[in-house]
Amino acid sequence: MLLGTGMATVRGKAAITEQLTGLFNAVSFREVVGTVSDIMVSGDLGVETGTYSWTIVPASGAASPDVGKYVHVWKRQGNGAWQVVRYVVNSDKPAP
Repeated sequence: MLLGTGMATVRGKAAITEQLTGLFNAVSFREVVGTVSDIMVSGDLGVETGTYSWTIVPASGAASPDVGKYVHVWKRQGNGAWQVVRYVVNSDKPAP
């Protein structure tokens, strides 16, 4: 599940892939920095919180710096690997 700034919730691998493909076709990200603030694990679930900064560069138009925060919810899969099952991201910039 993808819960992003200014968008409806996106559910399922195919829908998330489609959403992100459209995003990455429209803009590129430069000067990307992520900082993990906290990690909590209980059983087969983990929660990671952090902050990010990046510059969004559209195909045409001016670049726009952004800073914000995120939450990843991780779930341990049957094979022992961890997978992000919820991704919440939102900007600290005020809405236009």
